Amino acid sequence: MKKVFLFVFFLVIVSGICEEVLLQIPFSYRERLKGTPLIPVAFFENSIIARTVKPDRSPGEKDGLANLPFEYKLLSPLPAGKDEIFYIVYHSPYLNHSTARFILKEKSTILAEDGNAFFVKAKEEEITSILHLGFDITYVSLQPVVLPEPVKEEDKGEGEIDLQENPVIREILDRITPSEIAQIVRELSGEVPVTVRGRIDTIRTRYATAAKNSSAAWYIYEKLSGYNLDSVNFHTFSWSSYTDSNVIGTKNGRVYPRRYYIIGGHFDCTSESPSTYAPGADDNASGVVAAMIAAKYMSLYPWKYTIKFIAWNAEEFGLYGSDRHAQLVQSRGDSLLGVINGDMIATELTNLDSVRVYTGTRTSSRAIGDTFFAVNQRYNIGLGVRRSTSMQANSDHYSYYSRGYDAVHVFEDDMCPYYHTTGDRITASSFDTIYFCKVVKAMVATLATFAQPDTELLAIGEKGNFKPLSSIEISPNPFSSSTVIKLPKNRENCQIGIYDSEGREVISFSGEGKRRVFSWDGKNKEGKRRPGIYFLRISNKELYKLVLLRSG
Repeated sequence: MKKVFLFVFFLVIVSGICEEVLLQIPFSYRERLKGTPLIPVAFFENSIIARTVKPDRSPGEKDGLANLPFEYKLLSPLPAGKDEIFYIVYHSPYLNHSTARFILKEKSTILAEDGNAFFVKAKEEEITSILHLGFDITYVSLQPVVLPEPVKEEDKGEGEIDLQENPVIREILDRITPSEIAQIVRELSGEVPVTVRGRIDTIRTRYATAAKNSSAAWYIYEKLSGYNLDSVNFHTFSWSSYTDSNVIGTKNGRVYPRRYYIIGGHFDCTSESPSTYAPGADDNASGVVAAMIAAKYMSLYPWKYTIKFIAWNAEEFGLYGSDRHAQLVQSRGDSLLGVINGDMIATELTNLDSVRVYTGTRTSSRAIGDTFFAVNQRYNIGLGVRRSTSMQANSDHYSYYSRGYDAVHVFEDDMCPYYHTTGDRITASSFDTIYFCKVVKAMVATLATFAQPDTELLAIGEKGNFKPLSSIEISPNPFSSSTVIKLPKNRENCQIGIYDSEGREVISFSGEGKRRVFSWDGKNKEGKRRPGIYFLRISNKELYKLVLLRSG
Protein backbone atom coordinates (compact mmCIF):
# COMPACT_ATOMS: atom_id res chain seq x y z
CA MET A 1 0.00 0.00 0.00
CA LYS A 2 2.89 2.30 0.83
CA LYS A 3 4.45 1.65 -2.61
CA VAL A 4 1.18 2.51 -4.34
CA PHE A 5 0.92 5.76 -2.39
CA LEU A 6 4.48 6.76 -3.29
CA PHE A 7 3.85 5.95 -6.97
CA VAL A 8 0.68 8.09 -7.06
CA PHE A 9 2.50 10.90 -5.26
CA PHE A 10 5.29 10.70 -7.86
CA LEU A 11 2.74 10.96 -10.72
CA VAL A 12 1.16 14.02 -9.13
CA ILE A 13 4.54 15.71 -8.79
CA VAL A 14 5.56 14.87 -12.37
CA SER A 15 2.24 16.01 -13.80
CA GLY A 16 2.59 19.26 -11.90
CA ILE A 17 6.08 19.80 -13.23
CA CYS A 18 5.08 18.95 -16.80
CA GLU A 19 1.87 20.98 -17.03
CA GLU A 20 1.62 22.67 -20.43
CA VAL A 21 0.22 26.15 -20.83
CA LEU A 22 -0.47 28.71 -23.55
CA LEU A 23 1.04 32.20 -23.43
CA GLN A 24 0.57 35.40 -25.40
CA ILE A 25 3.81 37.25 -26.22
CA PRO A 26 4.34 40.54 -28.08
CA PHE A 27 5.48 39.93 -31.68
CA SER A 28 8.41 42.27 -31.09
CA TYR A 29 9.94 39.49 -28.95
CA ARG A 30 10.03 37.10 -31.92
CA GLU A 31 13.83 36.80 -31.95
CA ARG A 32 14.01 36.36 -28.19
CA LEU A 33 11.93 33.17 -28.40
CA LYS A 34 14.99 31.38 -29.74
CA GLY A 35 16.70 29.37 -27.04
CA THR A 36 13.55 29.20 -24.89
CA PRO A 37 11.26 26.20 -24.46
CA LEU A 38 8.37 28.12 -26.05
CA ILE A 39 6.78 26.71 -29.22
CA PRO A 40 4.79 29.21 -31.38
CA VAL A 41 1.40 27.77 -32.41
CA ALA A 42 -0.33 30.85 -33.89
CA PHE A 43 0.40 34.49 -34.62
CA PHE A 44 -1.46 37.75 -35.06
CA GLU A 45 -0.48 41.21 -36.23
CA ASN A 46 1.03 42.19 -32.87
CA SER A 47 1.38 39.03 -30.82
CA ILE A 48 2.31 35.35 -30.78
CA ILE A 49 0.52 32.44 -29.10
CA ALA A 50 3.00 29.87 -27.78
CA ARG A 51 2.85 26.74 -25.71
CA THR A 52 5.40 25.70 -23.11
CA VAL A 53 5.90 23.35 -20.20
CA LYS A 54 5.19 25.15 -16.99
CA PRO A 55 7.68 24.14 -14.23
CA ASP A 56 6.79 23.86 -10.61
CA ARG A 57 6.87 27.40 -9.24
CA SER A 58 9.34 28.48 -6.62
CA PRO A 59 8.13 30.09 -3.38
CA GLY A 60 6.87 33.58 -4.13
CA GLU A 61 6.42 33.00 -7.87
CA LYS A 62 2.96 33.60 -9.28
CA ASP A 63 3.07 31.05 -12.11
CA GLY A 64 6.47 29.34 -12.33
CA LEU A 65 7.48 31.25 -15.48
CA ALA A 66 9.59 33.97 -13.94
CA ASN A 67 12.71 32.96 -15.88
CA LEU A 68 11.26 33.90 -19.28
CA PRO A 69 13.25 36.89 -20.65
CA PHE A 70 10.22 38.91 -21.76
CA GLU A 71 6.72 39.93 -20.77
CA TYR A 72 3.86 37.51 -21.41
CA LYS A 73 0.26 36.80 -20.57
CA LEU A 74 -0.72 33.38 -19.24
CA LEU A 75 -3.78 32.26 -21.22
CA SER A 76 -4.82 28.69 -20.51
CA PRO A 77 -3.64 25.30 -19.33
CA LEU A 78 -3.46 22.47 -21.85
CA PRO A 79 -5.37 20.58 -22.98
CA ALA A 80 -8.58 22.59 -23.28
CA GLY A 81 -11.68 21.50 -21.40
CA LYS A 82 -13.89 18.61 -22.45
CA ASP A 83 -15.06 19.01 -26.08
CA GLU A 84 -13.41 22.44 -26.28
CA ILE A 85 -11.24 23.58 -29.20
CA PHE A 86 -8.94 26.57 -29.57
CA TYR A 87 -9.87 29.03 -32.34
CA ILE A 88 -8.75 32.32 -33.82
CA VAL A 89 -11.85 34.42 -34.47
CA TYR A 90 -12.21 37.54 -36.62
CA HIS A 91 -15.26 39.74 -36.98
CA SER A 92 -16.36 41.60 -40.11
CA PRO A 93 -16.11 45.42 -40.38
CA TYR A 94 -19.92 45.52 -40.19
CA LEU A 95 -19.67 44.33 -36.57
CA ASN A 96 -18.03 46.65 -34.05
CA HIS A 97 -15.45 45.17 -31.70
CA SER A 98 -17.39 45.58 -28.48
CA THR A 99 -20.46 43.89 -29.95
CA ALA A 100 -18.29 41.07 -31.28
CA ARG A 101 -16.76 40.62 -27.84
CA PHE A 102 -20.22 40.50 -26.23
CA ILE A 103 -21.41 37.80 -28.67
CA LEU A 104 -18.23 35.75 -28.26
CA LYS A 105 -18.46 35.83 -24.46
CA GLU A 106 -21.81 34.09 -24.73
CA LYS A 107 -20.40 31.28 -26.89
CA SER A 108 -16.76 30.91 -25.83
CA THR A 109 -14.03 31.74 -23.35
CA ILE A 110 -12.04 34.71 -24.68
CA LEU A 111 -8.37 34.17 -23.83
CA ALA A 112 -6.70 37.02 -25.75
CA GLU A 113 -7.36 39.85 -28.20
CA ASP A 114 -5.21 41.43 -30.93
CA GLY A 115 -6.76 44.11 -33.13
CA ASN A 116 -10.00 42.69 -34.53
CA ALA A 117 -8.92 39.13 -33.68
CA PHE A 118 -9.78 37.00 -30.67
CA PHE A 119 -8.14 33.84 -29.38
CA VAL A 120 -10.80 31.68 -27.75
CA LYS A 121 -11.63 28.18 -26.62
CA ALA A 122 -15.12 26.91 -27.32
CA LYS A 123 -17.21 23.92 -28.26
CA GLU A 124 -17.54 23.46 -32.00
CA GLU A 125 -21.34 23.66 -32.07
CA GLU A 126 -21.28 26.89 -30.05
CA ILE A 127 -18.72 28.77 -32.14
CA THR A 128 -20.16 27.70 -35.51
CA SER A 129 -23.62 28.86 -34.47
CA ILE A 130 -22.54 32.52 -34.76
CA LEU A 131 -20.82 32.45 -38.16
CA HIS A 132 -23.81 34.11 -39.85
CA LEU A 133 -23.46 37.09 -37.49
CA GLY A 134 -20.20 38.11 -39.20
CA PHE A 135 -17.40 35.91 -37.85
CA ASP A 136 -14.54 33.95 -39.40
CA ILE A 137 -12.99 31.12 -37.41
CA THR A 138 -9.68 29.28 -37.71
CA TYR A 139 -9.01 26.02 -35.90
CA VAL A 140 -5.72 26.10 -33.96
CA SER A 141 -4.11 22.64 -33.94
CA LEU A 142 -1.38 23.68 -31.45
CA GLN A 143 1.23 22.37 -33.89
CA PRO A 144 4.36 24.52 -34.40
CA VAL A 145 4.11 27.40 -36.89
CA VAL A 146 6.85 29.27 -38.74
CA LEU A 147 6.90 32.91 -37.72
CA PRO A 148 7.41 35.42 -40.54
CA GLU A 149 10.32 37.81 -40.30
CA PRO A 150 9.54 41.44 -39.46
CA VAL A 151 9.79 43.99 -42.25
CA LYS A 152 13.17 45.69 -42.25
CA GLU A 153 13.24 49.48 -42.26
CA GLU A 154 14.85 49.62 -45.70
CA ASP A 155 12.16 47.29 -47.12
CA LYS A 156 9.10 49.18 -45.93
CA GLY A 157 8.35 50.68 -49.34
CA GLU A 158 6.32 48.74 -51.91
CA GLY A 159 8.40 46.87 -54.48
CA GLU A 160 8.23 47.71 -58.15
CA ILE A 161 8.72 44.99 -60.77
CA ASP A 162 9.30 45.75 -64.44
CA LEU A 163 7.58 43.04 -66.51
CA GLN A 164 7.59 42.54 -70.24
CA GLU A 165 4.24 41.54 -71.72
CA ASN A 166 4.09 37.84 -72.56
CA PRO A 167 1.95 36.98 -75.61
CA VAL A 168 0.82 33.67 -74.12
CA ILE A 169 -0.37 35.35 -70.93
CA ARG A 170 -2.08 38.05 -72.99
CA GLU A 171 -3.84 35.38 -75.04
CA ILE A 172 -5.07 33.63 -71.88
CA LEU A 173 -6.38 36.86 -70.36
CA ASP A 174 -8.24 37.70 -73.56
CA ARG A 175 -10.13 34.41 -73.29
CA ILE A 176 -11.51 35.17 -69.80
CA THR A 177 -14.93 36.81 -70.01
CA PRO A 178 -17.38 38.15 -67.41
CA SER A 179 -20.24 36.13 -68.90
CA GLU A 180 -18.44 32.79 -68.54
CA ILE A 181 -17.31 33.27 -64.95
CA ALA A 182 -20.75 34.60 -63.99
CA GLN A 183 -22.40 31.48 -65.37
CA ILE A 184 -20.18 29.20 -63.28
CA VAL A 185 -21.05 31.26 -60.17
CA ARG A 186 -24.76 30.87 -60.98
CA GLU A 187 -24.33 27.12 -61.21
CA LEU A 188 -22.29 26.82 -58.00
CA SER A 189 -24.61 29.08 -56.00
CA GLY A 190 -27.86 27.34 -56.90
CA GLU A 191 -29.30 29.99 -59.21
CA VAL A 192 -29.65 27.46 -62.04
CA PRO A 193 -29.75 23.66 -62.17
CA VAL A 194 -26.64 21.72 -63.21
CA THR A 195 -25.82 18.18 -64.25
CA VAL A 196 -23.76 16.37 -61.63
CA ARG A 197 -22.82 12.70 -61.99
CA GLY A 198 -25.34 12.36 -64.81
CA ARG A 199 -28.26 13.81 -62.85
CA ILE A 200 -29.96 17.20 -62.76
CA ASP A 201 -29.20 18.91 -59.45
CA THR A 202 -29.43 22.38 -57.89
CA ILE A 203 -26.61 23.26 -55.48
CA ARG A 204 -28.60 25.33 -52.98
CA THR A 205 -25.92 25.05 -50.29
CA ARG A 206 -22.27 24.09 -50.10
CA TYR A 207 -22.17 24.01 -46.29
CA ALA A 208 -19.46 21.53 -45.31
CA THR A 209 -21.75 19.20 -43.32
CA ALA A 210 -24.67 19.34 -45.79
CA ALA A 211 -25.28 16.64 -48.41
CA LYS A 212 -25.17 19.23 -51.20
CA ASN A 213 -21.53 19.93 -50.36
CA SER A 214 -20.75 16.63 -52.07
CA SER A 215 -22.69 17.76 -55.14
CA ALA A 216 -20.53 20.89 -55.29
CA ALA A 217 -17.34 18.85 -54.97
CA TRP A 218 -18.38 16.56 -57.80
CA TYR A 219 -19.45 19.53 -59.94
CA ILE A 220 -15.95 21.04 -59.58
CA TYR A 221 -14.32 17.66 -60.16
CA GLU A 222 -16.23 17.11 -63.39
CA LYS A 223 -15.51 20.64 -64.62
CA LEU A 224 -11.78 20.23 -64.01
CA SER A 225 -11.83 16.79 -65.62
CA GLY A 226 -13.07 18.39 -68.83
CA TYR A 227 -10.02 20.62 -69.06
CA ASN A 228 -6.59 19.73 -70.45
CA LEU A 229 -5.11 18.87 -67.04
CA ASP A 230 -2.76 15.98 -66.35
CA SER A 231 -4.75 14.78 -63.32
CA VAL A 232 -7.79 15.62 -61.20
CA ASN A 233 -8.15 14.08 -57.74
CA PHE A 234 -10.14 14.23 -54.55
CA HIS A 235 -7.96 14.86 -51.50
CA THR A 236 -9.94 13.28 -48.67
CA PHE A 237 -9.44 14.43 -45.08
CA SER A 238 -11.11 14.11 -41.70
CA TRP A 239 -12.05 16.80 -39.22
CA SER A 240 -14.11 16.58 -36.04
CA SER A 241 -16.48 13.67 -36.78
CA TYR A 242 -16.69 14.40 -40.53
CA THR A 243 -14.91 13.33 -43.71
CA ASP A 244 -14.69 15.78 -46.62
CA SER A 245 -12.62 16.31 -49.74
CA ASN A 246 -10.67 19.04 -51.46
CA VAL A 247 -10.59 18.89 -55.26
CA ILE A 248 -7.16 19.23 -56.89
CA GLY A 249 -6.34 19.58 -60.58
CA THR A 250 -2.71 19.43 -61.73
CA LYS A 251 -0.91 20.67 -64.82
CA ASN A 252 2.60 19.21 -64.85
CA GLY A 253 5.54 21.47 -65.55
CA ARG A 254 7.79 20.47 -68.43
CA VAL A 255 11.05 21.81 -66.95
CA TYR A 256 10.53 21.69 -63.17
CA PRO A 257 7.76 19.10 -62.63
CA ARG A 258 8.46 18.68 -58.89
CA ARG A 259 8.26 22.39 -58.09
CA TYR A 260 4.82 23.92 -58.09
CA TYR A 261 2.50 26.83 -57.44
CA ILE A 262 -1.06 26.73 -56.11
CA ILE A 263 -4.05 28.86 -57.01
CA GLY A 264 -7.22 28.15 -55.07
CA GLY A 265 -10.32 29.17 -53.20
CA HIS A 266 -12.63 27.44 -50.75
CA PHE A 267 -15.93 26.21 -52.14
CA ASP A 268 -17.88 25.59 -48.92
CA CYS A 269 -20.05 28.40 -47.56
CA THR A 270 -22.47 29.29 -44.78
CA SER A 271 -25.53 31.42 -43.95
CA GLU A 272 -28.18 31.84 -41.27
CA SER A 273 -29.79 28.62 -42.58
CA PRO A 274 -26.73 26.81 -43.93
CA SER A 275 -28.06 23.28 -44.13
CA THR A 276 -30.85 24.23 -46.53
CA TYR A 277 -29.82 27.42 -48.35
CA ALA A 278 -26.44 29.13 -48.50
CA PRO A 279 -25.71 30.54 -51.97
CA GLY A 280 -22.28 31.94 -51.10
CA ALA A 281 -21.82 33.70 -54.46
CA ASP A 282 -19.13 36.09 -53.24
CA ASP A 283 -18.02 33.95 -50.27
CA ASN A 284 -16.68 32.00 -51.93
CA ALA A 285 -17.94 30.83 -55.31
CA SER A 286 -15.97 33.81 -56.63
CA GLY A 287 -12.62 32.51 -55.35
CA VAL A 288 -13.05 28.92 -56.47
CA VAL A 289 -14.27 30.05 -59.91
CA ALA A 290 -11.02 32.02 -60.27
CA ALA A 291 -9.09 28.78 -59.76
CA MET A 292 -11.38 26.87 -62.13
CA ILE A 293 -11.11 29.42 -64.94
CA ALA A 294 -7.34 29.50 -64.46
CA ALA A 295 -7.33 25.72 -64.89
CA LYS A 296 -9.46 25.88 -68.02
CA TYR A 297 -7.28 28.26 -69.99
CA MET A 298 -3.83 27.67 -68.49
CA SER A 299 -4.20 23.93 -69.11
CA LEU A 300 -4.15 24.63 -72.86
CA TYR A 301 -0.49 25.71 -72.69
CA PRO A 302 2.76 24.12 -71.51
CA TRP A 303 4.43 25.57 -68.37
CA LYS A 304 7.89 25.29 -66.91
CA TYR A 305 6.59 24.80 -63.36
CA THR A 306 3.78 22.54 -62.20
CA ILE A 307 0.51 24.24 -61.21
CA LYS A 308 -2.13 22.91 -58.82
CA PHE A 309 -5.66 24.29 -59.00
CA ILE A 310 -7.35 23.62 -55.65
CA ALA A 311 -10.91 23.93 -54.34
CA TRP A 312 -10.58 23.74 -50.56
CA ASN A 313 -13.38 22.45 -48.35
CA ALA A 314 -14.49 23.08 -44.73
CA GLU A 315 -12.90 26.54 -44.61
CA GLU A 316 -15.84 28.05 -42.76
CA PHE A 317 -15.42 25.55 -39.92
CA GLY A 318 -11.79 26.51 -39.33
CA LEU A 319 -9.69 26.10 -42.56
CA TYR A 320 -9.71 22.32 -42.19
CA GLY A 321 -9.33 21.48 -45.89
CA SER A 322 -6.32 23.71 -46.54
CA ASP A 323 -4.81 22.81 -43.15
CA ARG A 324 -4.89 19.10 -43.97
CA HIS A 325 -3.44 19.68 -47.43
CA ALA A 326 -0.69 21.97 -46.13
CA GLN A 327 0.11 19.36 -43.50
CA LEU A 328 0.49 16.77 -46.28
CA VAL A 329 2.68 19.11 -48.33
CA GLN A 330 4.92 19.71 -45.33
CA SER A 331 5.18 16.02 -44.36
CA ARG A 332 6.23 15.06 -47.91
CA GLY A 333 8.79 17.84 -48.10
CA ASP A 334 7.22 19.20 -51.28
CA SER A 335 8.80 22.09 -53.15
CA LEU A 336 5.79 24.42 -52.94
CA LEU A 337 6.86 27.81 -54.26
CA GLY A 338 3.79 29.94 -53.65
CA VAL A 339 0.04 30.05 -53.00
CA ILE A 340 -2.50 32.52 -54.41
CA ASN A 341 -5.74 32.33 -52.42
CA GLY A 342 -8.85 34.08 -53.72
CA ASP A 343 -11.49 34.58 -51.04
CA MET A 344 -14.33 37.06 -51.67
CA ILE A 345 -13.29 38.87 -54.86
CA ALA A 346 -16.56 40.04 -56.45
CA THR A 347 -18.02 42.85 -54.31
CA GLU A 348 -17.59 46.41 -55.56
CA LEU A 349 -19.50 49.27 -53.92
CA THR A 350 -17.49 52.43 -54.58
CA ASN A 351 -16.72 52.23 -58.33
CA LEU A 352 -13.00 52.33 -57.57
CA ASP A 353 -12.35 48.71 -58.63
CA SER A 354 -10.00 48.40 -55.69
CA VAL A 355 -8.61 45.03 -54.53
CA ARG A 356 -6.38 44.22 -51.60
CA VAL A 357 -3.52 41.70 -51.60
CA TYR A 358 -2.39 40.52 -48.17
CA THR A 359 1.19 39.28 -48.33
CA GLY A 360 2.45 39.17 -44.77
CA THR A 361 5.95 40.42 -43.97
CA ARG A 362 7.84 37.51 -45.54
CA THR A 363 9.95 38.97 -48.36
CA SER A 364 9.20 36.29 -50.96
CA SER A 365 5.45 36.48 -50.24
CA ARG A 366 5.62 40.22 -50.74
CA ALA A 367 7.16 39.53 -54.15
CA ILE A 368 3.94 37.74 -55.16
CA GLY A 369 1.97 40.83 -54.15
CA ASP A 370 4.38 43.06 -56.07
CA THR A 371 3.95 40.88 -59.14
CA PHE A 372 0.15 41.12 -58.81
CA PHE A 373 0.56 44.90 -58.81
CA ALA A 374 2.88 44.78 -61.84
CA VAL A 375 0.73 42.52 -64.04
CA ASN A 376 -2.28 44.72 -63.37
CA GLN A 377 -0.34 47.58 -64.93
CA ARG A 378 1.44 45.65 -67.69
CA TYR A 379 -1.72 43.98 -69.03
CA ASN A 380 -3.94 47.05 -68.45
CA ILE A 381 -6.37 45.10 -66.28
CA GLY A 382 -7.73 48.23 -64.60
CA LEU A 383 -7.71 47.48 -60.86
CA GLY A 384 -6.63 49.68 -58.02
CA VAL A 385 -4.26 47.30 -56.22
CA ARG A 386 -3.54 47.85 -52.53
CA ARG A 387 -0.77 45.75 -51.00
CA SER A 388 -0.71 45.01 -47.28
CA THR A 389 1.91 43.27 -45.14
CA SER A 390 -0.84 42.10 -42.80
CA MET A 391 -1.51 38.35 -42.78
CA GLN A 392 -4.71 37.48 -40.97
CA ALA A 393 -5.48 33.87 -40.10
CA ASN A 394 -8.94 34.13 -41.64
CA SER A 395 -8.62 32.17 -44.89
CA ASP A 396 -6.81 29.27 -46.53
CA HIS A 397 -3.54 31.07 -47.29
CA TYR A 398 -2.75 30.98 -43.55
CA SER A 399 -2.52 27.17 -43.54
CA TYR A 400 0.48 27.42 -45.86
CA TYR A 401 1.95 30.71 -44.70
CA SER A 402 2.06 29.55 -41.09
CA ARG A 403 4.11 26.54 -42.20
CA GLY A 404 6.71 28.73 -43.85
CA TYR A 405 5.43 28.72 -47.45
CA ASP A 406 4.93 31.89 -49.48
CA ALA A 407 1.25 32.78 -49.79
CA VAL A 408 -1.02 35.75 -50.49
CA HIS A 409 -4.70 36.45 -49.92
CA VAL A 410 -6.55 38.35 -52.65
CA PHE A 411 -9.62 40.07 -51.20
CA GLU A 412 -12.17 42.65 -52.32
CA ASP A 413 -11.61 46.11 -50.87
CA ASP A 414 -15.35 46.59 -50.31
CA MET A 415 -16.66 43.99 -47.89
CA CYS A 416 -19.75 42.08 -49.05
CA PRO A 417 -22.76 43.45 -47.13
CA TYR A 418 -24.43 40.02 -47.34
CA TYR A 419 -21.48 38.17 -45.82
CA HIS A 420 -22.51 34.74 -44.43
CA THR A 421 -26.19 35.27 -45.22
CA THR A 422 -28.70 34.02 -47.78
CA GLY A 423 -28.42 37.44 -49.46
CA ASP A 424 -24.97 36.56 -50.83
CA ARG A 425 -26.22 35.99 -54.37
CA ILE A 426 -24.95 36.93 -57.81
CA THR A 427 -28.20 38.90 -58.22
CA ALA A 428 -27.22 41.24 -55.35
CA SER A 429 -26.41 44.78 -56.43
CA SER A 430 -23.05 44.52 -54.68
CA PHE A 431 -21.89 41.62 -56.89
CA ASP A 432 -19.96 43.27 -59.75
CA THR A 433 -19.17 40.80 -62.54
CA ILE A 434 -16.93 43.22 -64.47
CA TYR A 435 -14.83 43.92 -61.37
CA PHE A 436 -14.79 40.20 -60.56
CA CYS A 437 -13.43 39.42 -64.02
CA LYS A 438 -10.62 41.94 -63.55
CA VAL A 439 -9.56 40.33 -60.26
CA VAL A 440 -9.61 36.87 -61.86
CA LYS A 441 -7.41 38.12 -64.70
CA ALA A 442 -4.92 39.64 -62.26
CA MET A 443 -4.73 36.39 -60.28
CA VAL A 444 -4.23 34.34 -63.46
CA ALA A 445 -1.60 36.73 -64.83
CA THR A 446 0.31 36.60 -61.54
CA LEU A 447 0.27 32.82 -61.48
CA ALA A 448 1.25 32.59 -65.15
CA THR A 449 4.17 34.95 -64.61
CA PHE A 450 5.60 32.68 -61.92
CA ALA A 451 4.77 29.37 -63.65
CA GLN A 452 6.40 30.66 -66.88
CA PRO A 453 4.95 29.65 -70.26
CA ASP A 454 7.19 27.11 -72.01
CA THR A 455 6.52 27.61 -75.71
CA GLU A 456 9.92 27.14 -77.34
CA LEU A 457 9.21 23.46 -78.06
CA LEU A 458 12.71 22.78 -79.39
CA ALA A 459 12.03 19.07 -78.82
CA ILE A 460 9.83 18.87 -81.92
CA GLY A 461 12.04 20.72 -84.37
CA GLU A 462 15.59 21.61 -85.13
CA LYS A 463 17.03 24.50 -83.15
CA GLY A 464 16.70 27.76 -85.00
CA ASN A 465 14.19 30.39 -85.95
CA PHE A 466 10.95 29.19 -87.52
CA LYS A 467 9.64 31.82 -89.90
CA PRO A 468 5.96 31.24 -90.72
CA LEU A 469 4.71 31.94 -94.22
CA SER A 470 2.13 34.69 -94.32
CA SER A 471 0.19 32.91 -97.06
CA ILE A 472 -0.62 29.73 -95.10
CA GLU A 473 -4.26 29.45 -94.01
CA ILE A 474 -5.46 27.60 -90.88
CA SER A 475 -9.19 28.00 -90.34
CA PRO A 476 -10.86 27.90 -87.94
CA ASN A 477 -8.20 28.28 -85.25
CA PRO A 478 -9.01 27.80 -82.37
CA PHE A 479 -11.41 25.00 -83.37
CA SER A 480 -13.63 22.46 -81.66
CA SER A 481 -14.56 19.99 -84.43
CA SER A 482 -12.07 20.27 -87.28
CA THR A 483 -9.73 22.72 -88.95
CA VAL A 484 -8.52 23.08 -92.54
CA ILE A 485 -4.87 23.78 -93.40
CA LYS A 486 -4.18 25.34 -96.80
CA LEU A 487 -0.61 25.66 -98.08
CA PRO A 488 0.49 28.18 -100.73
CA LYS A 489 1.12 26.98 -104.27
CA ASN A 490 4.88 26.82 -103.85
CA ARG A 491 4.60 24.38 -100.92
CA GLU A 492 3.71 21.11 -102.67
CA ASN A 493 5.50 17.89 -101.65
CA CYS A 494 5.68 18.95 -97.98
CA GLN A 495 5.64 16.67 -94.96
CA ILE A 496 3.23 17.85 -92.25
CA GLY A 497 3.34 16.75 -88.63
CA ILE A 498 1.13 17.75 -85.69
CA TYR A 499 2.66 17.57 -82.21
CA ASP A 500 1.36 18.05 -78.66
CA SER A 501 2.90 20.44 -76.12
CA GLU A 502 5.21 17.67 -74.88
CA GLY A 503 6.77 17.27 -78.32
CA ARG A 504 5.07 13.96 -79.14
CA GLU A 505 3.81 13.39 -82.66
CA VAL A 506 0.01 13.18 -82.75
CA ILE A 507 -0.54 12.60 -86.46
CA SER A 508 1.21 13.26 -89.76
CA PHE A 509 0.15 13.98 -93.35
CA SER A 510 1.96 13.47 -96.61
CA GLY A 511 2.02 16.35 -99.09
CA GLU A 512 3.12 14.29 -102.06
CA GLY A 513 2.07 15.52 -105.48
CA LYS A 514 -0.15 18.57 -105.80
CA ARG A 515 -1.91 18.22 -102.47
CA ARG A 516 -2.06 21.53 -100.57
CA VAL A 517 -5.24 21.22 -98.47
CA PHE A 518 -5.40 19.12 -95.29
CA SER A 519 -8.18 18.65 -92.75
CA TRP A 520 -7.60 17.62 -89.14
CA ASP A 521 -10.44 16.58 -86.82
CA GLY A 522 -8.33 16.84 -83.66
CA LYS A 523 -7.88 13.08 -83.31
CA ASN A 524 -4.58 11.30 -82.78
CA LYS A 525 -3.48 8.08 -84.47
CA GLU A 526 -5.68 6.09 -82.06
CA GLY A 527 -8.74 8.16 -82.87
CA LYS A 528 -8.81 10.03 -79.55
CA ARG A 529 -9.20 13.78 -79.03
CA ARG A 530 -7.70 15.86 -76.22
CA PRO A 531 -8.25 19.64 -76.06
CA GLY A 532 -5.10 21.72 -75.81
CA ILE A 533 -2.29 23.46 -77.66
CA TYR A 534 -0.79 21.67 -80.67
CA PHE A 535 1.94 22.59 -83.10
CA LEU A 536 1.93 22.15 -86.87
CA ARG A 537 5.37 21.56 -88.37
CA ILE A 538 5.96 21.78 -92.11
CA SER A 539 9.04 19.93 -93.39
CA ASN A 540 10.99 20.72 -90.19
CA LYS A 541 11.17 24.38 -91.22
CA GLU A 542 7.98 26.15 -90.20
CA LEU A 543 6.06 25.99 -86.94
CA TYR A 544 2.45 27.05 -86.33
CA LYS A 545 0.19 26.89 -83.29
CA LEU A 546 -3.19 25.13 -83.27
CA VAL A 547 -5.71 25.36 -80.42
CA LEU A 548 -8.16 22.48 -80.05
CA LEU A 549 -11.09 23.44 -77.84
CA ARG A 550 -13.39 21.11 -75.97
CA SER A 551 -16.37 20.27 -78.19
CA GLY A 552 -19.81 21.20 -76.92
